[in-house]
Amino acid sequence: MASLHGAQLRVFPQPNSVKTISRTGQAKQRASYKAMAARWSAEEDRILRRLYAKQRPIQEIAARVGRSSNAVAARRSSLPIAARPRSRPWSAQEETLLHVAIVGGVPVSAIAARLDRSRNQVRARD
Repeated sequence: MASLHGAQLRVFPQPNSVKTISRTGQAKQRASYKAMAARWSAEEDRILRRLYAKQRPIQEIAARVGRSSNAVAARRSSLPIAARPRSRPWSAQEETLLHVAIVGGVPVSAIAARLDRSRNQVRARD
């Protein structure tokens, strides 16, 4: 049963239970769906372009424009914005250092720090 002044609504009552959703929860859910469905404004596109060019994480951009990370990534691909390279190419010097360090038994974390690479990049390369 719904009450205009009540704090909760009953939704799809079943024989042995009653599921309730608070009015504030419903309002938040509606606001989320509206933001998801809303068209991107020129200002949001400008923020996306600026922060993406500054190498800011997708999650940070999403928080700034009030959208999901997936929405930001999809919008970036629909605009003429080039994707970021996954990682920079490995130089011959880095390859040599990597080989010597691995043969010498240097921990992956130390190699990654020395080469300014992630541990996953070092593991994938060895």
